[in-house]
Amino acid sequence: MTKSDVNSPEKRQGYNSIDVFKFLMAFAVIAIHTGANLHTPNRDLKNALGIVLKMAVPFFFMSTGYILYPKIICEDVENAGDTLKNYLLKIIRMYVTWTLIYTPLEIYNNIKIGQPIFKAIALYIRSFLFVGSWYNSWHLWYLLATIYAISVILLCKRKRLILVSLLGLILMTFTDYIVGYRGEIAASIFLIKKLLYYTVSDGRIFKGLIYIPIGMCIGKISDRKAKYRLVAAVALVAGFLLNMFIKSPIISEYALIVSSVGFFYLVTDINLKDSEIYRILRKMSTTIYFIHMYVFTIISLVLYSEIQRGLLMFLITSLISLIIALALCYAGNSRSKGRDVIVQSLQDK
Repeated sequence: MTKSDVNSPEKRQGYNSIDVFKFLMAFAVIAIHTGANLHTPNRDLKNALGIVLKMAVPFFFMSTGYILYPKIICEDVENAGDTLKNYLLKIIRMYVTWTLIYTPLEIYNNIKIGQPIFKAIALYIRSFLFVGSWYNSWHLWYLLATIYAISVILLCKRKRLILVSLLGLILMTFTDYIVGYRGEIAASIFLIKKLLYYTVSDGRIFKGLIYIPIGMCIGKISDRKAKYRLVAAVALVAGFLLNMFIKSPIISEYALIVSSVGFFYLVTDINLKDSEIYRILRKMSTTIYFIHMYVFTIISLVLYSEIQRGLLMFLITSLISLIIALALCYAGNSRSKGRDVIVQSLQDK
């Protein structure tokens, strides 16, 4: 793949469908956090909706890998490593910023439950380094998982992406199994279990290692053949059905990977003509993703004096988050147009 391939209209068109589905997946994340399907009467329907919603975060991870790949691998793109490092620094800045923004909610919760100050500080540091989530700010783990994943990819010099993905799968499986094991274990294994529990917890933080390299590998595919679409469709359906009928947590996690990868490939295979709307949707999906837990928390406390979940909270949180995202997007566009007018007037002079 060459630099011209990266900048080609065909390649850019592959991003437009991602922007559309990232926007939709932002609402899927809201649905998870607000318990939109909590009171769904039909059990099978509830399970099906849960599986669909769980594909949201894997989609975001793979989108990151898919969009990054052409920028860091192409033969004639200079300083590819620097590009990845710059992206890593950008994510670190976002993580620190949004952690600070959501810190007041953590302080509020610690005061509410009477958490001793030194324990609260210790848990805060632990979460910042290894977990990436606090009271009603669980979605920030996505940023920390991305930081871990990009760091490992950099250490591997952007090669052996499949091995990086397998490493993430092994770490996640091992951590989840050891931490969740309830039987008799040797003293040495017990120490490992405690160490994992008090650091990375259930191993969710390793999911970025699984999905971001897969997104990069999908981005590497330039020859989109019909048989690939068929395989992706089969993977989507097979993974979905496995999750519906097999209740083993480990198998369910693997099935989610299969269905998520199939779904993501099919989305990237949709070509949409370039339009300004996709850039707007991209900005809005990011805003909605990061602000929705603040909206959800404030609305719950105002309306019910406690955290309340259900379909109504999903609808209210989604609507308000959408309005805020639209307002911020409009304000950003207005500022941009204002700057363009000033620059143009100076150039005319």
